[in-house]
Amino acid sequence: MANLNTAQVMGYLGNDADVQSLQTGDTKYSFSIATSDKWKDRMTGEPRSLTEWHRVETIVKSTASANIHTFYKDILKKGKSIFV
Repeated sequence: MANLNTAQVMGYLGNDADVQSLQTGDTKYSFSIATSDKWKDRMTGEPRSLTEWHRVETIVKSTASANIHTFYKDILKKGKSIFV
């Protein structure tokens, strides 16, 4: 039995999704998600933060309805909150 690794990412889109049509007729959406963590340094008491970027690519099959493509184009805009 194969192992399956999963991850859940919640953050903000760093840019509009890049849309690419594949030779198979499918559509590939590529985008980056920023996640941030903020805390106070124990030693100095100064506020600290760390931002990590996660690259995501999804493929929508050519047999998918036009509503799915419209959804992706409307939702995947810079600054939008997203959960993947």
